[in-house]
Parts: sequence; C-alpha cells; structure tokens
Amino acid sequence: MKDIVSYKDCLNCKACCKFFEKYKHLRPLIKIKKGYKKVNLKRKNNYYICSYFKKGLCVIHDKKPFDCKIYPFHFMKNGNDVFLAYDNSCKGIKNKKKKDILKYADYLEKCIKKNNLLKKNKKYIVNFEKWLTPIKKIY
Repeated sequence: MKDIVSYKDCLNCKACCKFFEKYKHLRPLIKIKKGYKKVNLKRKNNYYICSYFKKGLCVIHDKKPFDCKIYPFHFMKNGNDVFLAYDNSCKGIKNKKKKDILKYADYLEKCIKKNNLLKKNKKYIVNFEKWLTPIKKIY
C-alpha cells in the first residue's frame, strides 16, 4: 500500500504514534493468531505512546498495522454513513494539494472495496471526531 505522507515528513513529526487519554481507544489494531488486539501503549508525560515506537522510529515499519499504513486517513462513521476522513492535525497532509488528497482517497477506496476490508472488519471504523476532515463517502 502506498503512502501519501513521506517517511521524512513522518520522522519530523511522530504525532501519529502518540495518543492523549481521550483518544487512546483509537490506537492501532494488530493482527494476532486469533483475530486482532489493540497495540499496547506506554504512558509518557500527558500522553500514551505506541509500544512499537522506539528511539523516534517505528520498529515494525515494514509490518505496521493497517491503520498505521493508511494514516493520516481514518474510516469515520457519521450516522449510517461511512466516510474516508483524514486527521487534520497531521503536518504531512497539510502541505498536500486537495487534488492529491482526493486522488489518494480514490486509491484507498479501491483497495478497501477490492478486499472487502470494512465489511469484514468494522473495528476499523471510528465514530465522528472533530479533528477528522471527511473527504469521501465510502458506504
């Protein structure tokens, strides 16, 4: 799966690997033998950090969870509809042109529908959050 935010931009920010208390339920899901589990978090100051984030890098970058691969995008539920949305606090997405964001959204939608991912894994769909910007209705 291709990225929209460059690895360099991610290294300069690292915000996506950190979760404030009220958002720690959004931490990534990791595949295990019998399904999925939430990634473990470690408390650091006033936030939680992914247990795979060490010395400023993701130690499982090549095998990172799906939700990490598509970050800053999320699948957001608003009523009965599911939208593709992006985290507007992501510095890497802020310098992208709207047409590039929409093109990537089309790419993600094709990947999701081809693999029937959201129908099989509803746990990837989060409730509406103010910091998410919806860009495309998926279902």
